Amino acid sequence: MPWRTYTFICATVPVLTFVLMYFAPESPLYLVERGDEGGAMLALVRLRGASSSMQVENELADVR
Repeated sequence: MPWRTYTFICATVPVLTFVLMYFAPESPLYLVERGDEGGAMLALVRLRGASSSMQVENELADVR
């Protein structure tokens, strides 16, 4: 395999990771530490696939 092809293949994974991390929500723990409990609730709802915030209230209390 030519070294340029190998380099391109090896560079693809970090570039894809960097691009996809833009769409990842911030962690609920980080948001609670910053004082943004509403954002933490929304992040938990998104991460857990819950249909309402009532389903993750206990988990948010544990994070607090």
